[in-house]
Amino acid sequence: MFYDAKLGQVVYVNRVAQAWGWSGSVWRSLPMGAAPRLAQPGSVANSGLLVVAMGYDEGRDQVVLTLPDTTWTWDGIRWKQNGGGIDPADSQSDPHAIYNAARGELEYLGAKSIWTWDGIRWNPHPQPSLVGGTLGYDPVRKNSIVVKDDATVCDKSSCATKVWSWDGTIWSEPPVNHKPALPLTRSGAFNLPMTFDESRGVMVLFATAT
Repeated sequence: MFYDAKLGQVVYVNRVAQAWGWSGSVWRSLPMGAAPRLAQPGSVANSGLLVVAMGYDEGRDQVVLTLPDTTWTWDGIRWKQNGGGIDPADSQSDPHAIYNAARGELEYLGAKSIWTWDGIRWNPHPQPSLVGGTLGYDPVRKNSIVVKDDATVCDKSSCATKVWSWDGTIWSEPPVNHKPALPLTRSGAFNLPMTFDESRGVMVLFATAT
């Protein structure tokens, strides 16, 4: 689910490429002609149909849906097929890609690389081992932020976290006071919700056990 600035609506796309737009009061089906055919949930018959990454490219006003061997873009009216995808061997369970406004590109955190979409192709870049990390964009410092659990520092109730920052070239571990602790029920889990709160200028990570 993403906000589509061109449509001025929140758009939800399901696993078989059907879409709905939220007007603020009702959901309406959106026509998506020539939509890519995707695998049904749980299907492993054709890995080429599995979604690896998906996000909204704000600079180009397009939804980007990426498979292992091809990438599709949707401009709110029609789908367009583009060459090249993301290596499924580098995928994680969360297909969400974020938009980095400073660099004008989508970013997807893989298991071994961070991938960037420049509107034409996906490009892999080296990264530390960040399997299971949550990716977010910090518009104040214009860096991508990754938060992941640190299984080497745990007590009976929670594990510590590591925080990484990427400026497009260099990864670093910035000094962070009061790093979030992940309850054991979430430690090592994927898909921790994280986003930037623009009104307060802070990154917010939701890590409650409940």
